Amino acid sequence: MTTPAPVVPSPAAVPTPPAPSKPSVFLPWFLVCVVLALSLGVHVVMDPLSEMLERIDLLKNLVSTAFPEHFQGIVGEFLSWLIALGIQTPYGSVAGFIFSGVIMLAVVRPFLASFLGAAFGHPLLFLTGGTDQGWRYTWRAFAFNRIAVELASILCFICVAYSPLKPAWQILILFFVVPGIRLIGMGALLAQIVKGQGIGFFRTFFLVGPVFALFTVASMLMSFLSVIWVGLWCIARIH
Repeated sequence: MTTPAPVVPSPAAVPTPPAPSKPSVFLPWFLVCVVLALSLGVHVVMDPLSEMLERIDLLKNLVSTAFPEHFQGIVGEFLSWLIALGIQTPYGSVAGFIFSGVIMLAVVRPFLASFLGAAFGHPLLFLTGGTDQGWRYTWRAFAFNRIAVELASILCFICVAYSPLKPAWQILILFFVVPGIRLIGMGALLAQIVKGQGIGFFRTFFLVGPVFALFTVASMLMSFLSVIWVGLWCIARIH
């Protein structure tokens, strides 16, 4: 009696495993926009000019007599912006000028820094030796790095600005911590890109490293604008 040969399924009958899902790129960059909007709100609230206008005796008396104590700060901030809208310059209202500058500082500049970094950085890596995990990895790395850096900066601004320290100490802490956050963030991004994309020693030392060093210095210098902005607000709060 012969044993029947085992049935070997044809290649067409073998189910093909589903292709692994590709990581989302849109969601991290959407979160970048959300975090930058939060950063914009912090910069708008910590506006030194509106804070000085809010300290005007007439405005303070108006707020204290017309609204409950818990709402005086919010209403005072709102009224100070209304006053700033009425102060005109050859280039428009003071409030419009301030808001445009804050948008450039807190939203446009950081977004473009990360967006252009990913847009030009990945092709540079690809053309000079290739990448292990493709463009999605690079774009996600830049997005999540921006989210982490901005959240850390926002937390630093809020904790230091609302602390009971004197303005001199607040400004000194911000002067070192905020640029330090940028430095650590750029270092972490460099390490992530080098490890994840398989960048060798030669490209790291002679190509990627110098480019990151240049942009790290630029990022740290630009962060001093926010430090000055929040520092002036800390001074205006006590006068």
